[in-house]
Amino acid sequence: MVPHLSAEAPSGVVAAAVRSALADLDAMAAELAARVTAAETELSGASAVSAYDRREAVTGRLGNFLLHLAGEVPLDLDALRALGRRRAEQGVSLIALLDAVRIGGQYAWEELTARIPPGDGEGAGVLLAEAPRLWSALSAVSGELRAGYADSLTASARGSREKRDELLDVLLGPPDVGLQATAAQSLGLPRYGRFQIAVVEHGQALPADWTLLGDTREVRSLWRFDRPVSLCLAEVAAVRHVRGLREILRPASGWRIGVSRCFRDVVQASAARRQALIALGTVSAGAPGVALYGEDPLATLVASAPDTAIEVAEELLHGVLILPETERDTLLSTLDGWFTAGGSTAEAARALFCHRNTVRYRLRRIEELTGLSVSDPRASAQLLMALHARLTR
Repeated sequence: MVPHLSAEAPSGVVAAAVRSALADLDAMAAELAARVTAAETELSGASAVSAYDRREAVTGRLGNFLLHLAGEVPLDLDALRALGRRRAEQGVSLIALLDAVRIGGQYAWEELTARIPPGDGEGAGVLLAEAPRLWSALSAVSGELRAGYADSLTASARGSREKRDELLDVLLGPPDVGLQATAAQSLGLPRYGRFQIAVVEHGQALPADWTLLGDTREVRSLWRFDRPVSLCLAEVAAVRHVRGLREILRPASGWRIGVSRCFRDVVQASAARRQALIALGTVSAGAPGVALYGEDPLATLVASAPDTAIEVAEELLHGVLILPETERDTLLSTLDGWFTAGGSTAEAARALFCHRNTVRYRLRRIEELTGLSVSDPRASAQLLMALHARLTR
């Protein structure tokens, strides 16, 4: 709990500006409420709070804030926390709530600045010197609203799949260490441990058996089910599982799964989800399986910028891609087989069930169509990158 901030004695210039603003509190509250409503509507497409509720909240909090700047009262942090709880229950996003604080702070500063007499450079300088105290007070306001918001999530989330999903969304959302740590606690997760995230592409039909782990004693998992991709956040307890989820997930036929690296701080879940999504992008649509982030550096780079990779691939392979489908696919599968065989023509021929000379002929054909030689390391790397982009798009 943040202690109540005691009132501090401001300069005479600031006190006079604040008293002038307080005399116009009703008009200021109306203007600020209108600005906050417009901002919330822009974020979500609609305002989640009634005009009366917002006007009352703005009047009360703005009045207390100005009185605090005048050195007359402490910030009412209890009221701020209660407001944070209420806005969470009303469905206002945390981003919109904190944006309202930013708008309010900017508006208060504009009004105080406007109340310094024109040409009073000394007074403007005194007000500027008081700015750190204003920003400190705004930080306290934001912190208490955030704490109240987190209180509401914690109180309503236990045992409800919908609420559990909401908490997971907070944990996997934009960085906010305090709120994410509270969400993790509400989900029964420790702040520090050994965690991994997997994203599972299973199509439109949700799995019939939602216990997708081979040995649930090894991990505690939380699932966020959706179509066509679901997510698993797991606390991996067994250190002997070097790759954790990769080794104990039991995917059904046709599924594609991407797994993040292990991470130690639960609030890093959002970054880990991005890793898992990139890993998913390295799994070929034609050969479903499980991939760990970073295990194939080239495929990871391609998947991290798929649009750019496809654009480059289509340019490099243009001569091949414009061929009739059968010829095109034959050449690409030969190139893939040759790379898989480590550049061995004989091994590629055995895997492709054709003669070595056939493989050589097809590789020469690719070289003619692309202008890239498979014997040139730089050109060969470009072909491999382009092929990865084609196979995983």
